Amino acid sequence: GTACTAEHISKLFRFTDHIIFSFDGDAAGMRAAARALEISVPFATDARSLRFLFLPSEHDPDSYVREHGCEAFEACIAESQPLSRQLIRVAQQDCNLSSAEGRARFLVCARPLWESLPDGALKRQLHMDLAKTGGLSSSDLAELWRSKPPSPSGPGALRPGIENILLGQPQDIKSLGFSKRPPWSHSSPPSPADHALRILLLHSHWLEQLATDDHDLLAQLPSPHGEIAGWLERHVAEHGAMVWAALEPGFKEAFSTGIIERFMPVSALEDEFQFSDLRRLLDTLWIDKLKLEQTKLAASAGHDPHSLQRYREISLRLNQLKKTAYPLNTTKL
Repeated sequence: GTACTAEHISKLFRFTDHIIFSFDGDAAGMRAAARALEISVPFATDARSLRFLFLPSEHDPDSYVREHGCEAFEACIAESQPLSRQLIRVAQQDCNLSSAEGRARFLVCARPLWESLPDGALKRQLHMDLAKTGGLSSSDLAELWRSKPPSPSGPGALRPGIENILLGQPQDIKSLGFSKRPPWSHSSPPSPADHALRILLLHSHWLEQLATDDHDLLAQLPSPHGEIAGWLERHVAEHGAMVWAALEPGFKEAFSTGIIERFMPVSALEDEFQFSDLRRLLDTLWIDKLKLEQTKLAASAGHDPHSLQRYREISLRLNQLKKTAYPLNTTKL
């Protein structure tokens, strides 16, 4: 019943080179297995064995052995899935491999897990398996995954930014302050809150780096943002941080198709982010929140002597936030 962590895996590999995870075969067990997979992949060297065993939902290893005996449990172990097959199984979940779109989505989901593998024979062989499942040759997939978005060739190089989306005009990427490229370069949600939650769904481990007041800010956002933030916090607290491929089944159970398409279209998986992108979006949300509070304070300044002091405190914080938030008011996107 304890969520698997990287520390657990590291300690186990001090005593053995063979680990077998055992999970219930229900939806919760599949999600826990996806989390264990994500945690385990960086430890999967060529000399180690990681396998995944799924028992009937009413059993754990102890109850299964008591009811069916040791030999039956050993038979289950013999049929357990190696890490390579479990990785493909997780990546292809909800992907229609009979269509080009489904195979493309599969490769997008598989890439971060594959890239977390240590270099070695397993990683190279799994690359070939992923290419075959995704309908590409190994060389085509290698070329695809080697390709990166073009970077500016000099200080004056131009890249599309928010202005390009809004006004059809190019803008120097450095003046926008993005770490790599605008996080809405593939598809543009309508607000900074949408952007921030999309980043957190893709990088849920960044929740741990946020201050308490940032968590409160997200939880207090209007629907559906507050509900999504609350769901993600609870999920990470219970199961640990996960890649989107592992979060997606639970997200689909909790929210409607329209919410999923709005926040996490397939194109969002191609976007690249750094934590600084998230930080700047949160600062933009803070500016909106603090400006609203200032408006209320101005209305009460005549009869509340503390309002003016609070107003000045907010003004100082706003000046600091404006130095780090996005230079445009993206609320109107």
